[in-house]
Amino acid sequence: MVRWLIASSLLLAMATAMQPAMAQLCSDPRIDCRRFQDGARRQTCDKANAGDAQARVSTGLAYATGNGVPVDYAIAFCLFRLAADQGNSSGQAYLGSMYASGRGVARDDAEAVRLLRLAANQGNPIAEVDLADMYVTGRGVAKDNAEAIRLYRLAANHGNAGGMNGLAWRLAMDGQKLDEALDWAARAAAVEPQNGGIQDTLGWILYRQHQLQHALIHAQRAVSLEPGCASCEDHLGDIFVALGNRAEARAHWRRALDLSVGKPPDPDWDRAAVEKKLSAP
Repeated sequence: MVRWLIASSLLLAMATAMQPAMAQLCSDPRIDCRRFQDGARRQTCDKANAGDAQARVSTGLAYATGNGVPVDYAIAFCLFRLAADQGNSSGQAYLGSMYASGRGVARDDAEAVRLLRLAANQGNPIAEVDLADMYVTGRGVAKDNAEAIRLYRLAANHGNAGGMNGLAWRLAMDGQKLDEALDWAARAAAVEPQNGGIQDTLGWILYRQHQLQHALIHAQRAVSLEPGCASCEDHLGDIFVALGNRAEARAHWRRALDLSVGKPPDPDWDRAAVEKKLSAP
């Protein structure tokens, strides 16, 4: 399942306006490490200023997530770009993700794919997952489910929970390897037990295997952990109707429609199909 963080028009406009400032900042990348109160993070920042690629990535992540300093996407972008230019796969992966999401820079799918492929070719699991997502949606590349599965499997074998979940979901969507899909989803849940998307995947696979009571547990957990997930609500509704509770199913289907308003399309979820289920007697 792919859940994109697509930038709004306002965010894209802000990112475009930031380009001149970022260009100036990236030409003189030294940052004030005194902003970090934590000594270890300050030392990492000093290493970033000295040109250490991995330290640049770590410090960029701190600015991208607000870990120890206020969020500053411009600084994060420059640090990731500098690390990427040094051939650092993590720098390439995070820079590619920024271009894919439009966060901190104008969205550019082609550049995102280029950077993610560079990192994935070095075995970076974050890039493998994000590039697989691009193949699922056809953003920056032609849609290719087989290539997406290959990349998710690479990331899964690297121990990445996103790769495990992506692989499980694609296998479940194909409907041919549900036992393998369940195994990967369970592994992903063991790594990230509080991830609502993974719980949704588990619930949906169990539903397709007709293990309805177990499916219900995971599907309810999914909507609890990720209350804004339209497809999770839809899946929970399907499980309730299979259990004979159509009234409860309809409530979740209606919520799925409400949550989907104004959201980017999900390539694996069809709003019209939900409306059809609701219109049925």
